[in-house]
Amino acid sequence: MNKTLFLSGFVLFLVLICPCATAFDVLAVQYYNEGVTFSRLGQYSEAVNSFDKAIIVDPNDTYTWYNRGNALSALYLYPEAVASYDKALALKPSYVEAWQNRGVALSNSALYEEAIDSYDNATAIDPYDAETWYNRGIALGKLGKFSKAVESYDQALALNPDYADAWRNRGATLMNFAMFSEAVDSYEKSIVSYCKESVPDPKNSSVCQNPGTALIHQILSSPILCVLIGAIILVVGVAVWKRRRPA
Repeated sequence: MNKTLFLSGFVLFLVLICPCATAFDVLAVQYYNEGVTFSRLGQYSEAVNSFDKAIIVDPNDTYTWYNRGNALSALYLYPEAVASYDKALALKPSYVEAWQNRGVALSNSALYEEAIDSYDNATAIDPYDAETWYNRGIALGKLGKFSKAVESYDQALALNPDYADAWRNRGATLMNFAMFSEAVDSYEKSIVSYCKESVPDPKNSSVCQNPGTALIHQILSSPILCVLIGAIILVVGVAVWKRRRPA
């Protein structure tokens, strides 16, 4: 008898509480969808406001925190974005996209060591995402860890051999080692890859029409080469001045 009374009371409790819970769920989803729509329209401040309302109703939704982080990143509010990604990751530690975007936000804040940690977490979960390896290479390059940066770009290119930006950055990084032949090879492959990506009509691209000019531009845009050229000009200039100076 007591068991029957208990079950009856429990059922009555569910009947009374479930409609309220369902209403809250619907409201949270409504605010979430509103935030996603604002984000797609590029109205990121409004998106954050909608996500904030959804979080008040349901603070344990991973995707709300994640998309809130994306909207904040679009507003260049990187510390706030990282805090949102942290909330998402606390709820779902295997959320690879949150690790990836957290890394990007940290890189944009010049917190490169922390960014690399995020990218490492992302690659541990999904080692097959070329963009994560590429972004990791950029962060390593910013720290002057050029050998490791090249290794990251190589990982990206193993996954996506036509990744033009990875080839270009690989070339720029190799210039730091004065590995000019390999750097030029990477620059050439970046141009070829770019022209493949510029479908359906790559002829409209000046890069594809004049690959030689584009290659020279990429090489000359390397900071290390500019320093070397400047040093050569300085040495030659001093030598000429000494020869012309009256005895």
